[in-house]
Amino acid sequence: MKFNFQLRITKYELPLRLLFIGCCSLFTAHSSMAQLVPNLGGQRSGISAFQFLKIGADARGSAMGEAYIAVVNDVSALFWNPAALINSESNPSIVRVPVADQTNAETAYEGQAMFSHTEWLVGLKHEFFGASYFLSGNDAVGFAVTSLHTDDMLVTTETQPTGTGDYFSYGDLAVAGTYSRRMTDQFSFGATIRYVRETIDVLHMDGVLIDLGTFYYMGLGSSRFAVVVSNFGSNVHPAGTVTRSDGTTVNSFQSFSPPTMFRLGYAFEPWQDEHNRITTSIQLNHPNDNAENVRLGAEYEFDKTFFLRVGVKRTIGETLFGKSVSSAEDYTAGVGVFVPLGITDASLDYAFANFNDLGIVHRITVAVTY
Repeated sequence: MKFNFQLRITKYELPLRLLFIGCCSLFTAHSSMAQLVPNLGGQRSGISAFQFLKIGADARGSAMGEAYIAVVNDVSALFWNPAALINSESNPSIVRVPVADQTNAETAYEGQAMFSHTEWLVGLKHEFFGASYFLSGNDAVGFAVTSLHTDDMLVTTETQPTGTGDYFSYGDLAVAGTYSRRMTDQFSFGATIRYVRETIDVLHMDGVLIDLGTFYYMGLGSSRFAVVVSNFGSNVHPAGTVTRSDGTTVNSFQSFSPPTMFRLGYAFEPWQDEHNRITTSIQLNHPNDNAENVRLGAEYEFDKTFFLRVGVKRTIGETLFGKSVSSAEDYTAGVGVFVPLGITDASLDYAFANFNDLGIVHRITVAVTY
């Protein structure tokens, strides 16, 4: 069964444009106006562990404001939406040219690998590596490793503020396996199992979490709809023994929930021709440890080679433009290039995210097919 990604604008283009504009307008209303979802973030902030799992994995998705679960079509689906992994354009069963021209189809590859580096806030480094392999045209598996780490830090105390001579470290690590299956030409499903460890000095937390995702081509132009539940699992608590300055020890600690998030995403191309394409996306996020928020993203593609991307992040109730007053970050942007090299296809993407009071976060991602 062939799966054709050559989605073209149809008679539904105008209704889809109006729907997208209407959704954007709905979420630019001020907090004093009626809200679709109440802002309950104040009661939930700071209640979950493993916060590094919320950091965007790659530059393309981050540049689009992380409004990406209904857009992703590469190996970064291991992070964003496991159901979309099978829809990757490196899937050998996907036709990327008109059916009549299949004899001139591009080289089909069996998988893709990606590495992404992020200069995170306050000197933290975030890394993501992912690889996928297509078992068949309808089945794909993947493996991903995510880490957040710092250099060793000097131990200080009230009586030794310049340091005791000892050092400690902080680091997060997640290792994940994903299975994705196309159930029909329009619908796919995926699941990820992730082992997570967070370490600070002599303490560590371990957990096993699950992501579940769906991806659906609606049959209206290029419209697609996605639903993802990520980081679902049981509570975790630190393990280890801490020695206080008075010599007493502590080995019992409070438990915390993982950063579970429920996301709804919708994307489509309002305009495309032989050389140009614009992709737009809107996404609603419902985290268990913060306020509900909306993400808007757009990507301009020229000749399948050069890309420009922008994104906006807003808490429900905020106006669309201006500085965000209820969250740390607001605007994102980025660029990308795609280069067919014969033996492989390669892409290079860059993104930045503006954190109002903390500075700019930079990301760079390299991906190759094999």
